[in-house]
Amino acid sequence: MAKYLIQTLVYVGLFLLVTATDDPAVIELDAKEFIGDQSQVGFTAAYGDVNMDKKTDVFVISNTRKEILIFLAYEKFPILRLNQTLVLDVIATSAVPADFNGDDITDLLITSKENENMYRVLIYWGGKDGKFSSKNFYECPERFYDEPLVLDANADTISDLFVVYSNHTTRGFLIGVTKQDKWSFVSKPFKTRDDIELLDPYSPHSNAFIDLTGEGSADLFLTSEKEGKIEYEIWNGSSSGLVQFKTISTYENDPNVKVSPVAFSDFNADGKQDILIAVCTLDADSCKDGKIVIYANDKWYNLFSTNEEWSFPNTKDELLHVHNTLHIADFNLDSYPDILMIMQNKEGIRKAVVFYNDMCKTTNCTGPGRQLGIWLEMPNSDNAVLSSFYDFNMDGTLDIIVTTKTNDDDKYTMKAYKNMIADDVTFLRVQVLSGHNDTAVYGVNVPGPYILYETTNTMGGAQCGSLGQMSQSSHLSLQLPYIIFGLGRLANFVDQLMVSVPVPLIIDPDDPVITLVDNNDDSDPAIKPNTSLSTEDPFTPRNYTWPMLIPNSQLYVNPYPRSSPNRWKIKVLVTPSQSVITTAIVLLGTCGVLVIATLVLHWFERREDKQEKIQESYGFHFDAM
Repeated sequence: MAKYLIQTLVYVGLFLLVTATDDPAVIELDAKEFIGDQSQVGFTAAYGDVNMDKKTDVFVISNTRKEILIFLAYEKFPILRLNQTLVLDVIATSAVPADFNGDDITDLLITSKENENMYRVLIYWGGKDGKFSSKNFYECPERFYDEPLVLDANADTISDLFVVYSNHTTRGFLIGVTKQDKWSFVSKPFKTRDDIELLDPYSPHSNAFIDLTGEGSADLFLTSEKEGKIEYEIWNGSSSGLVQFKTISTYENDPNVKVSPVAFSDFNADGKQDILIAVCTLDADSCKDGKIVIYANDKWYNLFSTNEEWSFPNTKDELLHVHNTLHIADFNLDSYPDILMIMQNKEGIRKAVVFYNDMCKTTNCTGPGRQLGIWLEMPNSDNAVLSSFYDFNMDGTLDIIVTTKTNDDDKYTMKAYKNMIADDVTFLRVQVLSGHNDTAVYGVNVPGPYILYETTNTMGGAQCGSLGQMSQSSHLSLQLPYIIFGLGRLANFVDQLMVSVPVPLIIDPDDPVITLVDNNDDSDPAIKPNTSLSTEDPFTPRNYTWPMLIPNSQLYVNPYPRSSPNRWKIKVLVTPSQSVITTAIVLLGTCGVLVIATLVLHWFERREDKQEKIQESYGFHFDAM
């Protein structure tokens, strides 16, 4: 009897594991579970870890745009809780958290639009208590043609800016330095060869700081225009100045073709970054013949065409507007990145939609070998204007935050969607820290690191993927400060993980660079030459590879010192998957039943032995005669 009971229990456990569905779905969180009573305060602007607790906090621009609301992340409901309201003297267009003065504390860059093509830039300094003061800020005296790009131009581990000045033509870098006890940005020119013609900048741009050459170090990607046509430029740093690696023309040479901001992704999982945009033809105020296209192998390929079910937003103001960036991440963790964006259904209602990266089934997408297949619509996301990925529980499964806009009172409402992903898929979460010193400091957004993993899949074939950390910062790019790779049903170790940090785009060894300075401290700041760079060859890529990593791990990499990658440190936190927990429960349940069955059988056996002894005591002994 015990044998059959054990077999039945084992079969039930196996049935539960085998029949677990792998079809992803989402559920909308109740507003009080998500953000308490603050769901209608404004729209998401940026992500960062303000209080350094390894949880991603949210920066929100208020409905009046004159306040920044900082929400801290928690494990229990509500997931986001208002921690501070920063009152501004300007009308904010975007917010970018980063460390601009080298004190390992998050600062906040705010942009404000004065007129059609003139922006102001302010930096509010963060305190050790994780809060910002409305009176403690720095304002750039210059005005700019567009929002700046946050990057690390001189590879000193401290964030800088790439800007285009208000004269519409002059490019430059703003490097943060402290001289005579005063911090400020120092302007550095965009130096290149005289024979290279610099094109006019395009606004709104989609500039980026990401490796597009395959060398492992971040390049400068710029959006420009020539004779009304958008061009993309890729620049590398060298001892003689910036060198142009490549110029890419956009999808079609037609003035009526509208182009969305650029997004980057290793879409076909070959270890190289691809360029993705959405395009459509302007017909009056409508978007016709919409497509999502990818630049791979020096050609543009179609991934998706709009149809009767889904089209791009159909009013001129919403027509592939700057907020409708293609947000790319591996939503179903199958090792291929998917796309989240705002679409319009056949009833004319804007919705947040995820398009899944699928194997190519037609002959016209032979280049990347992939296409965008089925979609997942976010329920109750009518009049969506912003969407982005977010990890609520920091468990490696990406969720979604959508901002909708009401037509009546012109207010923004934030909504959250929990990813109910399958339990038998795995992930790898990586965050590269600033590397200012030997002590790893969590919480600062670091632009430019590049991560590549390689492993063997369950079929014995090669599997890889790559991503750039914080590659874009302008125009509400809403990038997370870490990277999540979906590994699919990978049961083995990840063979190797390579982490690269930026090398300088510009270098000036005679110019002192701020290091480890607390801008809020009245003591003398530490000023010293940039010693984090190798004086032999500062433009050699800096990277290190770790072998045999466990899936479902959270990795924190501290690249200190930059010139000695073999001394870099990595901290690994393993997160058990739900399938492992389910298996453990079934195993423990089986063991429990076995123990109970053994005890019951043992009790029956002892009872039978006792009865036999009693019968023997009353028996007639013939030997006694």
